[in-house]
Parts: sequence; C-alpha cells; structure tokens
Amino acid sequence: MAIIYTYPTKTTPNDNDLILISDSEDGNKTKNATVTSIKDAINVVDSITATSPLVASASTGAITLSMPAATSGVNGYLTSTNWSTFNGKQEELQSGINIKTINSNPILGSGDLVISGAAANPAGDAGQIQYNNDGTSFGALPFFTTNRADKVEVAYELGLKGDGTNHGLLKLYCEAANAAHHVGIKGPNHTGGSPATYTIQLPNSIATTAAHSSGGRILESNASGELKWITTPTGGSGGPGTGTQDAVPLWATTSTLGDSLITQNSIGTVLNIGTDIASFSTVAGQGSAIKTQLAINGYTTYGGKLKLFSPDGNGYTIIEGPANGGTGYELKMPNSVGTANQVLKLPSTIPGSGASQLVWGDATGGVTYTFSTGLSESGGTVTLDAGLNNLTNVSFATGANGSLYVGQISSAPATGLSNVTLGGGAGKVMSSGTDNTLIGSDSASLLTVASHNVIVGSDSAAAITEGGDNVLIGSDVAATLTTGTDNVVIGKGADVSAGSVRSVIIGEGASGNNDSVVVGQGSSAASTSIVLGKDVNITGNNKLAIGAIALNTTGYETQTYYLPIQIKNTSTGYMDQYYIKLWT
Repeated sequence: MAIIYTYPTKTTPNDNDLILISDSEDGNKTKNATVTSIKDAINVVDSITATSPLVASASTGAITLSMPAATSGVNGYLTSTNWSTFNGKQEELQSGINIKTINSNPILGSGDLVISGAAANPAGDAGQIQYNNDGTSFGALPFFTTNRADKVEVAYELGLKGDGTNHGLLKLYCEAANAAHHVGIKGPNHTGGSPATYTIQLPNSIATTAAHSSGGRILESNASGELKWITTPTGGSGGPGTGTQDAVPLWATTSTLGDSLITQNSIGTVLNIGTDIASFSTVAGQGSAIKTQLAINGYTTYGGKLKLFSPDGNGYTIIEGPANGGTGYELKMPNSVGTANQVLKLPSTIPGSGASQLVWGDATGGVTYTFSTGLSESGGTVTLDAGLNNLTNVSFATGANGSLYVGQISSAPATGLSNVTLGGGAGKVMSSGTDNTLIGSDSASLLTVASHNVIVGSDSAAAITEGGDNVLIGSDVAATLTTGTDNVVIGKGADVSAGSVRSVIIGEGASGNNDSVVVGQGSSAASTSIVLGKDVNITGNNKLAIGAIALNTTGYETQTYYLPIQIKNTSTGYMDQYYIKLWT
C-alpha cells in the first residue's frame, strides 16, 4: 500500500529552505538539502555583471544582455556601414613592396634615415645655386648665384643649346608682371653659315646725343665681331631709299638705293638674274638686239669657272673657259633631250658666225688620243686619270713589250714589262715582275714580286705575295696560297696550301698540296696524291683515289674493282667496252 503525502507549495523559496533529496552516496536514503547547497552543486549563476561593450539589464533575476553600436565615444558592435569602411583600409605597409625605399633603405621604422650622397648642409655659400656635382653629391660655386629675390647671375658664359629641332633661344620679356609677349634672340642655323661659330662684342659706351651730336647711330660689326656706333646712312627724303621686296638693292646714285636685276622668290629657294626684257649688257656690233648673258672673267692663267654643286653640297662640276691664245666661240644646247647612249656633238656644218647648236648623235668613229714625244721623254709612261669610261686609272707602259694597267694601280707600277692588270685593285702593290696577267676586282691584290702568273677572278689569290708560273682561275680561287709556284688551280673557291708547288686542282671547292692532282668538286688530297671524282677526300701522301675506290702503294690486292671504260672501234663505228682491274 502506498502512502501519498501532500505538502503546501511555496512560490519563492529562499536559500535556507530544505528540499527532500535521495542521497545516491548513502543508499538513496531520503535526506534534506538547502536550496543554497543545491545551487552550488549544479553551478547556478546567482548574478551577472556585464563589462563594456556588453550591457546587462539587471544583476539577478531575469537578465537581458545587449551590445550597442560603436560610436566615437561608446564601445560596441561594428555596423555593416562601418565594416565596409574598415574593410577598405590601407594594407600593411611593407618597404620595397607597397612603399618605396630611398637608396635601397626602408623609410618605415624609428630613427633618422640617411640618404646616400646628401650633404648635411647645402654646399657653397649663401646665394650660390646647387647643382649635381658628380652623381653622388651636390656642389655650388660663385659662377652661378642668385640674390634670392629677383635675379640670377652666371659668371663668364651662358649657353642656350638647341634640342635638335629648335635653335637656342633667349627671351626678353617686357616689364609687365606675367607678361606674355617678349623679344627672342635665336642662335644661328646649323648649316649654311661661314664661319659656323662667331662672337659679337657690344661697344663699351652708349651712343648718346652728347657723344654723337649729329643724332642717332647704328651698330656695325668689324671682321672680329666687335660692334661700334656709326652714322645712320641717309638718302632721299626718308632714308637710303626704297626698293622691291626680295630684290637685291644697288646704289642708284651715290647716296640712294634702288633695285638691281638680282631677285629671289619669297622663300629664298630660287635666284633670278635679269628679267624677260632686260639683260646685264648689250653686246657691241649686234645692232639694237639685247643679249642676256652671264660673264665670268678669267684670272692670271685660269679661265673663268662656273661651279655647279650637287644637292648635298659635297660634289660639284666646274666648267672652265679656254686657255689663252684661242678664239671665242659660242655653243647652243639642243632643243630637246636625246635618246639612250647618244652623245652631244657639233653639227655637220659649223656656222660662220653665231652659236653652233650641239646635236644628239651616236658616238661613231671612236676617239683618237695623240700624245707628244715630250711625255715619253719625261719618263716613258702616259697616264689617263679617269679618262676612259670612268675608269679609276689607266696606264700604258712603253718598251718593246708594253704593259697595260686598267683600274686602281700602284703609284709606282711594276718595273717589268708585258704585264696586264684589269680591275679595281688588281695587282695594285706589284713592284716588279713580267708577263703577269691579273684580271678581276682585287685579284692578287697583295702580290709584290712575281712573273709568268695568270690570275683571273674576283678576289682571286687574295693572299699571294710572291711566286711565279701559276695559273689560278675562279672567284676566290687559291685563297690560302702565298708563295707557291707552278700551280694550276681552277674553280670557285678551289685552293692549295700556302707554299704549294706543282699542284693541279680543278673543281669548285677542291683543294690539294704539293705535287697533288685533284679533279672534282669538293675533293681534296695531300702531297703527291691523285684524286678523281666529286667529294673524294683522302689524307696521307702518295695515294690514288678514283670515286669511291682508293689504292695504296704496297701492291697487295686486298679487294678487286673493275673500272669500265668505252673506246670507239674505228672499224665498226661502235663503242667497245673494256675493264681496268683495280685493287687495294
């Protein structure tokens, strides 16, 4: 039977009230326990105290915890607006990453930053202007100063350079503050002046009325560039006179100026002498006819000269009048241009008076040169400098067997006879030798002493200095040969050793040594060897190679080859085939 007890209810217990509990540590016996002991056992919070930015509504009982929004004077939570502002802050500053350094020194941190090359104090004295002295320090000297108010002074010399397009320019402004107008003084043009550099020196006093009682003066320069005050030229009622723009003036009277017959166009590129109806002079004996002409007088033994320059001013052509003792004559140009390869020549009939009009025609009949015996007596050599078809030099030597040098030749051609050189630089340093034939630009250009050589080809035998009885034919042939003799080398780039003798080399790029025979493009052999065929190369002396077959000199047969040949049978008219047995 169960007994049920019913107890009255207490709404608000206090800490000392008792509560029935079952003691698990003592056989679950029913015991009393205070409210305080139970709260302590289960860690019940009795009261709460909030620390900023948290705020508690009460210390005990029903408590509400809250946090206000942060302001400048109140701690609190970060609003979304403030978070966006905070999130856009400057990243951490790191030297050399997002903040520059000075001379590789970081500018963050404590202490002073020493900048390399900087002076502890400004250089120079007060008023001297600083400048970069040597890339690491500043300098200042008395030649460059300022009064620190409104003036800068430079001692001795101030240079205003151009920038490659514009001249150096000195601008002098008027007295108005921030004035926009000025007077500029520019440097000279880079070309066209004579001399290119000059100096103008001002007078040491002003042309005052007291110093020059007759009135104002103008500045005039002497040959040294020193200016002086001179009387202003006067004439007529308003000065020296009037004239036409772009016309060169002349003294119309002893005191007035007028126009001459020399004018230029408005941009200074065309110079005109005379007009359609005026001329420099009227030639006597021609009635009332007006004849326009330009007269250039001679001087001592020279005829008058007309010098015509090329566009760049470096080249020119001079047309000179005849020598003394002749008679005057006139030439008139053709009415139109001729055709290709025609020349200017006199007409078939020369008029008795007036100008002979030149005509275009073929260069028929050749040109005959006649030389006096005096030239032969002066040394035996007649030289035509640039006289035939723009050749550099042409020299004909006298004697029983004369020599011919065409192209760039030595100032003292070879003393021997029967030499022929043809081409710029061919045999240009040859000093002696006979029976040499050198043809081609710079062929045998270093050859000095030699005889009986035939060298043909551009840059052929470029290294040979002496040696004879060689036949060398082909562009760049025998490039290594220097002193060899009795060689035959034929083919572009074919070559022999420097001192090779008695070699026969035939084929482009073929090469050999003493007493060797090489026939075939790109083939090569050592001394006393024979090579026949393309790209056959053997080393060692005393060998024979025909195509891919190589024979030694021991006479032992190690492998047999048969070389087919065909010989025409004169009886049958057919080609009979035979074989040559070869072995190694």
